[in-house]
This record gives sequence, C-alpha cells and structure tokens, in this order.
Amino acid sequence: DNAPMWLNPPANDTVHINENEPGGTSLITVEAEDMADEGNNAVVEYSISGTDLRYFTIEAATGLIRLAPGGIDLEAVIDNRDTFTVIVEATDNPEGTVRLS
Repeated sequence: DNAPMWLNPPANDTVHINENEPGGTSLITVEAEDMADEGNNAVVEYSISGTDLRYFTIEAATGLIRLAPGGIDLEAVIDNRDTFTVIVEATDNPEGTVRLS
C-alpha cells in the first residue's frame, strides 16, 4: 500500500472569501491520487482538521472544500482575525484497516 500524492499541494493554496459569502459556497477542490495501488488501496478520501474547522466542510470523496452552513461572520470571530487555516489530509483505502496519508 502506498500513500496518496497531492496533485495540487494544498499547503500553498490561499482562498479569498468575501465577508458576506453564504454558507455552502464552494471554495476550492484539493486533489490527490494513489496511482501505485489498485482497488480499495487506490481510493482516496479527504478530511480537514485544525482550530478553524468549524468554518469549513470538505466532501470526503471529492476534496471540495466549502464554507460551513453558517458561513463566517467576521464580526463574531472572537479574536478579530481575517485569516483562517485548515489542515487537509488525503488518505487511501477508506474501507480497509491500513490507511496511509
């Protein structure tokens, strides 16, 4: 089993969001693939984590990142930030017991 490889590394991606952007708005799609494996070992699943997770969602099968249903109300953000960060992970073999990222 081999770990998925990023096709467009999300580490350098910056997305600009308008202040009144509604929840559910599509922001960016990340993409990784596991070309060295076959079957379930080649299936890639995406997830996000981090302290700003509550503001975003990701579609596990496609890598599409969206604003969370409530969007981001900058006036309600406690520390008055205008920059938010999430960690994106791509793992393979979502049905199996051995997962690599």
